[in-house]
Amino acid sequence: MEEQTQTNAILAVVDIVGIVVGLVSVGMIVNVLKEVGGVMGKALVLFVIGTVFQVLALIWTLVFSRLDISEPFFDIHHLLMTTGLIFFVVSSIKLVKLKQ
Repeated sequence: MEEQTQTNAILAVVDIVGIVVGLVSVGMIVNVLKEVGGVMGKALVLFVIGTVFQVLALIWTLVFSRLDISEPFFDIHHLLMTTGLIFFVVSSIKLVKLKQ
């Protein structure tokens, strides 16, 4: 049991680092968005939305799995991650179209 608690603590730190990196990334991209428009801007907005969904998935995991702050009503971690990935794919498609 103690080993599992230690593992959860390490994973909580990893989750927190991921959340911070995600939020800093969103802030940096939002600053770039002020200078970019058109298809590139739309692709970056989709990328930001995807990143936000990834951050939400990490927050959900931190709150409900790692820290046991509350009982989860249902597991939406994978739903959030999958939604984020969909936004990343659509963003990538828009960026590829720029080259064509």
